[in-house]
Formats: sequence, C-alpha cells, structure tokens
Amino acid sequence: MAKHEFGGDWTTDKLERVRKYLHEYMKIFSRNPRAQYFTTTYVDAFAGTGSRTDSASRGTELELFAPEADLEAEEYKKGSARIALEVQPPFGRYVFIERDADRVGDLRQLVAQFAATQDAVKIVQGEANDFLRR
Repeated sequence: MAKHEFGGDWTTDKLERVRKYLHEYMKIFSRNPRAQYFTTTYVDAFAGTGSRTDSASRGTELELFAPEADLEAEEYKKGSARIALEVQPPFGRYVFIERDADRVGDLRQLVAQFAATQDAVKIVQGEANDFLRR
C-alpha cells in the first residue's frame, strides 16, 4: 500500500465537511423527481489512495509513544475517494484521477471493496489538468 501522507487537523476538518456535503447533496438530489433524469458524477482530480496518514503528527511524541491501536487507526484515516464511495445513495459515476501508479493500484483495491459501484468507477492514471482539459 502506498503511503499517502498529507495534512493535519485542517485536512480532517475539510474532509469531514466534504463528507457532510456529499451526503446532503445526494440525499437532496435523489429525492427530487426532476433530477432522476440526470446522472450524478463525482470527480476527484487528485484522488490519492483513498486513505491518508496525518503528516502533522509524524515524528512527534504522540506517534512515538502511542499505543499500537492508535497508530493503526492513524494509518486508515479516510481520504476523499473512500468518503465519496461510502456516500448513500451513491453517485451514478465516479472519476478518480491520480498521477502516481502506486496510488492508482491502491485506488483499484479500494474500489474492489465497493462491489455495488465498481462498474460506475473510472480510474485515470495521469496528470489531472491534462485530463480535465480534454
């Protein structure tokens, strides 16, 4: 598994806001009879691995003296791709763009855990700006 290390408390807060927004968006969208004619698509231009470790705590006393379970929990913080895949009701389509080949491999493993939406996911390995311009 490729380690995807970034952010800190602000990242945790941002991802929680994203989770709440996506949940409410899909709830509202799915209850609107006129919206049933549209397909919802979630696009993540910098998808990463679907999980992350917090770079703010790396090398700190917290990390050095934390119980093993706390370190394992730190390893499995949810990234935006996993958050989007967990939203219910699900999106109609997902596009995950990631440049790093190891992270793309982890994304594929993540998507395999979501059998119901697996066919709706497109993973693109490449530069996000180039892909989005096309």
